[in-house]
Amino acid sequence: MAISLGGAISLLLLLLLTGCSETVGFVTLELLAPDFSPDIVCAKDPRRAAEVTVSATCGDETHERTAKVDGKGFSLGDLPLGKCTVDVVARNEQGRTVLSGTASAEVGRGDNDPVELQLVEERCVTASCDGDGDTLADEDETAIGTDPAKVDSDGDGLEDGLELLQCCTDPTRAEGQCRELFVQRVEPGMGPPGTAVMVKASSPLDSPQVTVGGQPLQNLLADSTIAFGTVAAGAKLGEVELSTGGGTVSYDHLFAVLRDTPESLAEISNRAAGVGPVIYQLVDQAFDGGRQYLLGRSFVGSSASAAVVPMLLLLDHQNQTAYREAVALKGEPVAIAAAAGRALVLLDVDGNAALQLYAPTGPAAGLPQKVSFSANLPLDGPVELALEPAGDTALLLLRERLLRFKLDSSGKATLVWALQLGKLVGPLGPTACEGLVYRGRPGKETVYLSCNASIPCPPGLSCDAGGFLLRVPLGCAPAAGCASVHLLGLHSARGNPVVDEASGRVYVLGSAGVQWGALDSPPKLLSTLVPMQWSGAPGAADLMAVVGPSLFVVDGPQVWRMDPTAADPAQRRGKAFVVSRGTDQAQMVRAAPDGATLSVAVQVNGGFTSMIAVCLEACGK
Repeated sequence: MAISLGGAISLLLLLLLTGCSETVGFVTLELLAPDFSPDIVCAKDPRRAAEVTVSATCGDETHERTAKVDGKGFSLGDLPLGKCTVDVVARNEQGRTVLSGTASAEVGRGDNDPVELQLVEERCVTASCDGDGDTLADEDETAIGTDPAKVDSDGDGLEDGLELLQCCTDPTRAEGQCRELFVQRVEPGMGPPGTAVMVKASSPLDSPQVTVGGQPLQNLLADSTIAFGTVAAGAKLGEVELSTGGGTVSYDHLFAVLRDTPESLAEISNRAAGVGPVIYQLVDQAFDGGRQYLLGRSFVGSSASAAVVPMLLLLDHQNQTAYREAVALKGEPVAIAAAAGRALVLLDVDGNAALQLYAPTGPAAGLPQKVSFSANLPLDGPVELALEPAGDTALLLLRERLLRFKLDSSGKATLVWALQLGKLVGPLGPTACEGLVYRGRPGKETVYLSCNASIPCPPGLSCDAGGFLLRVPLGCAPAAGCASVHLLGLHSARGNPVVDEASGRVYVLGSAGVQWGALDSPPKLLSTLVPMQWSGAPGAADLMAVVGPSLFVVDGPQVWRMDPTAADPAQRRGKAFVVSRGTDQAQMVRAAPDGATLSVAVQVNGGFTSMIAVCLEACGK
């Protein structure tokens, strides 16, 4: 078995049989030229791998070896025939894991097919890992000798992370300035046109020019290594570029130009027509043309005995108006879907599903008339909802069941199709599906589901097993063999899948990154688009959105803008923009139908929700 490096975060495993025996094949695993850090510039960069451990678990046997990353390679021999799981862990000089990956293969006699193994970077992006926010893990700082509580330990004006990762200088000794020009910091990282922005460079500036989101920074002032200015009208989500006597450089994060100043749901709800409590927590959102529906929770009563009241908020972006209504049924808000001027709300009432359809009654603006349905279906696991384009047919995902209802304005819901999903996946075992996306084509309506099965993890292996994408044509019957299963490997699926008709792809977020497959492909293992250690909020549904050629992915305090069809892995990964501060987490993302804005819900301290509208086109158009 040979391992040859194919990039900074991609390995190719090649299994070769070198001996013969009834029980032992003497398969040799060989690590060739293990340069795990080809894109890292500085020798002391703590992201650089210093040693690697390769272990192979085959049945009850585990073979393991650890060696320095020195380009010489090593081998691991006497592996038995059968199913083997290979686990690779790379650590830095301080002993912290910086890269890891897992792959499994059936090792047989003769030459074996190559098996791809993706190494995922163990990133440190949270305050619990990096207390001072200088991009260095506290664990690394303690070992290196810098102060985990200080951004600039030696007081020379350069952040510790900048010195180690980009300047290649010693962060424990004041050296004055960076040897290279970098954008060290941009504050804030988001805001509407007119926002004052500070750009901190790594070395003194000479007649600098700064562009933010495609437009020059207005009223620019410069002082040594700092430039100040305001975001121009016409700017949009994009790069921060600094030009000075030393050349032109780009910041490692995008700047999020916003339509408005970020507001809490309570602030938005306060402006809406209506009487009574306001929304504090967002549960789900949906777009229908120029209308945006927000479903959330409101709290009524004292803090000790506060009752949860489901609340529906309608933002009419075309008319710049907002409306709200407290949902009459007592229960927990679960999901919302919208189409053809209608909004369908799913509530959990004493453990059973209740549906409320807001159907249009005329040309008057505001929330349309409400029609209630009682589905009498138990809600015992992951739930998702979709409304087909005509607005009169709903798809309801209840863990292991997929149901299709016909809705009419009299309050009647007729079940027209039901499917037990476990019967479609056979040997995968008990299945829980948590993500749903509808693909409507006349006569070829299809549903894509992100699911996880109860597959035991191989002995001695740390993995997140059992994720898969399930493609189901509407009307499919288990015996017809019309559904197809697309595995994510040893990774779990999270949130809703995303369909991109333009590229003919469907994307799924897994525990080890973004994976994809062709929309109408036969059953196969999904390909890895971007390996990443995902750190988003658990339980959220809308974690990805496609707008034009870009794929947006929620990841903790930031959102990535990826270029899925790019050949270069770095370009494919793209850059992120920060939408929160401190312990805040981006919760869900939805693109407006016109592609002009990206709606991001942020879970702020205390569990409340703030809404952010990012301009993908020039703000104000």
